[in-house]
This record gives sequence, C-alpha cells and structure tokens, in this order.
Amino acid sequence: MLMPLLRFVLRAKDSQINTLKNQFPDYLCHVIFITGATGLVGSHLAYFLLSRGEKLRALKRESSDTSILENHFKHYGGDSQLLKNIEWVDGDLFDVIELEKLVNGCDEVYHAAAYVSFDPAEKNKLYKVNIEGTANLVNIALDVGVRKFGYVSSTAAIGSGRNGDKTDENIKWKEDKHTSYYAISKHYGEREIWRGSQEGLNVAMVNPCIVVGPGNWNTSSAAMFSQVWDGLKFYTTGSNAFVDVRDVAQALIEVMDEELFGNRYLVVGKNMKYRDYFNLIADALDKKRPSVQATKTMSSIAWRLEKVRSFFTGKKPLITRETAQSANSNVQYSNEKIKKELDFEFNSIEKAVKDTAERFLNEH
Repeated sequence: MLMPLLRFVLRAKDSQINTLKNQFPDYLCHVIFITGATGLVGSHLAYFLLSRGEKLRALKRESSDTSILENHFKHYGGDSQLLKNIEWVDGDLFDVIELEKLVNGCDEVYHAAAYVSFDPAEKNKLYKVNIEGTANLVNIALDVGVRKFGYVSSTAAIGSGRNGDKTDENIKWKEDKHTSYYAISKHYGEREIWRGSQEGLNVAMVNPCIVVGPGNWNTSSAAMFSQVWDGLKFYTTGSNAFVDVRDVAQALIEVMDEELFGNRYLVVGKNMKYRDYFNLIADALDKKRPSVQATKTMSSIAWRLEKVRSFFTGKKPLITRETAQSANSNVQYSNEKIKKELDFEFNSIEKAVKDTAERFLNEH
C-alpha cells in the first residue's frame, strides 16, 4: 500500500495532503526544506511557515547565527514555542551526497539562500552559490520527488526597461557591459529553476526588488539603516523599487499554496527615488537627512578610489562601479500581475521603514 500512496502524494494538492495526514499519520509527515533561513528573506519565510504550524528542516552553515529567527518571534509577537518545529541542519549546497540525505523526506522546498555582492572580484563566488548551488538543489529535488519548489529570485535577474518604462514579467533579458555579476548569477540561477520545471518539478518564483526589513545590519539592504545611522551625507538622483520583506515571504507562500507553478511574480511595494528612501530612514531613526548630491562624476571617482583602497588594504570596497551605476540609474518595476492574479496587497514602504527602524533601535 505504501508505494501507491507515495506516488499519489507527489501529485496531490494541499487539501488532499491534509486529508491523507489524518488517515495515514504513521506514513505521512509534512516537512519543508528551507535554505537561507538565517538571512533577511529566508528568516521571514521560516517565521511565517512556523507560525502556521509547519515543520521545517533548515540548512545552515556551522558558523551561522540563528538568533534572527528567535528575534522575529519576540518582535512580531509570535508563539516562540513553535521554534521547536524547526530542525537546523549543518551543510551546504555543494556536498550533493549529504544534501540529498537532508532533502529526502521533504515534500516542499523553499530556496532563499543566495550570495549578494556587487564587487566584481567576487564573480566566481556569485556564480558558484547562485547558479551551481541552485542547480544542485533542483537536481536533488527532482531525484527525491519533491512535490513543489519555491524560489526567491530578484528583479535584477530579469533586467530593466529603458526610458523610464515599468518593467514587468514579460521583459526579455539583455546583458551588456553594465549588467552586474550578481544580476547575471541570479538570471542563470533562474534558468536552472526553469530547467527543473521542464523536467517535471513544480516550481514557483518571486522576484523581489530592494527588500526593506530587519536582518544583518552590516550586509545587504539592511545595511542602509546602518549607513544612515552612521551619518550618511550623500544622495544620488537614481531610483529603484522597494518592498517590505514580510510581503516577499507572504507572496511566495501564497503562490506556493495556490500552486501557481511555472510562473514568476514581481513583488514590488513602491517605486521611488533613493533620496526619498534614505530620507524616510533618516526621519525614522531621528538622524539628519543626506544633503549632498553625489553626481555621476563624483560617483565615478569614488568607486575608483575605493578600488585602489581595497587593493592596498585587502578590505571589500564600500562602493563599486556596479553600485555607483545603480545608484544613478532610474528603473521602475510593475506589481500588476500579482495584484491582479492573487489580489495581493502590499504594505506601504513608510510602514516597512518605520517598523524596521524600530527593530534597528531596539537591537543597537
């Protein structure tokens, strides 16, 4: 009886799975495998999944700090007893033999782990983590019969429109000399996801823009709060899209629940100028707003000086050519697809910044 039951499970929907859980408790144990659960987006995915009673197996490095998830429960007021439902396992995306053992027995995967860097010197690491690591996980998911696979991509992976047009899910990828290695790595990571889809894996994807939320205050987008706190003086004339991290997590969970496989959804809260965004942070932290405009010429000089400083000190550059170009570019993204198909409502960026600033002040 067991093998026919398992074959049915691989094709079953959530409502059918819940029925089977009640009828065959000794055979079925719903476990979700998640990567990146110590990061900004992944930790919020883990929080929301745990909050609704899911059991998680979370991949982490041996040195990773898992306290961010505990802090989410304290800050958001969730039941911290639910933390007992997460099993932390040490490993990585490159030991495929061990990774297969860890994924085996899980019927869902949420892949939120990624390496984010705009330093050209880290090209190889970006490609290894974001492309090879994703390919390994897709292959294993196919081999062990994972029922559905959720992937956190990025707006960087699809490129951007020109002449101020809003970019949507239908844009064609164009790679040129200005395309960052991070964008390339996420784009080709997506190709591994679509390849898995062609081979029979049920995949769902969200493409967040710049994510606003509490995380490691020294890395990724959360570092913007530290920069303003430390007295950021300069602003640029560029623009981008911003989104509450809670919306990113909830969007992917909802897309997975609705089984909208073979789709990608841009998750975008608001398109706005970088200057306006930094002003929001400054006001929320009760700090002085950035007041000096960094022109394209100034930015061009700055990243070159940083490259020289990095060469002699061995420290990562604070500004790179890629970040300088991005800060002076004007891009916009559309959220119409997810709003229309899922009736999805986004938190305001003002609320996202206010809540994140409150968490920042509490943790400093």
